[in-house]
Amino acid sequence: MDKLKIFNEFLDRGEAYETLEYFNEGFNKGWQFTGYSEDLDSVNIFWNMKLSDEKLFSERIFKKIESKTNKRFTLLDVYANGQTNGQDGTWHIDDNQDGTYTFLLYMTYNPIIESTNYNTIGGYTDFDIDGLITSVEPFTNRGVLFRSNITHRGLAPQKPNILRISIAYKLKEIT
Repeated sequence: MDKLKIFNEFLDRGEAYETLEYFNEGFNKGWQFTGYSEDLDSVNIFWNMKLSDEKLFSERIFKKIESKTNKRFTLLDVYANGQTNGQDGTWHIDDNQDGTYTFLLYMTYNPIIESTNYNTIGGYTDFDIDGLITSVEPFTNRGVLFRSNITHRGLAPQKPNILRISIAYKLKEIT
């Protein structure tokens, strides 16, 4: 596998709408101000929402990840991160174990992030691959699969009043 595999328009229109509506219901769904990438004392805190008990994420979208990546996985965890201006994540790895992957699904909805506005909104995910930084634009409904031992960070939007939403799937490949 390449270091990063990008899936544009990952969900079909109906699935994307249902997922965006889930987050549009906002804080009633369980956003907590408890997310961080590294040591709690040295990083910005950002929004976090556990999704492992939500079948939309833990079953339906998870099965789509397996189908589109042509891999079988054990789902270790799934949650959403929400970042607003000033809440950049820090460089980190998700897991050092062999066969572990992370799948990110970007679902920012207000505004939708697309090719016409991403350069003014920001919110990229940076990857350090062999000493070179690769930035992935957080287009709404874009998925990114990568090995969990790749160093990366999620950057916050450059503009205020935008919640950058990424759904993080922590996966262990079944071989």
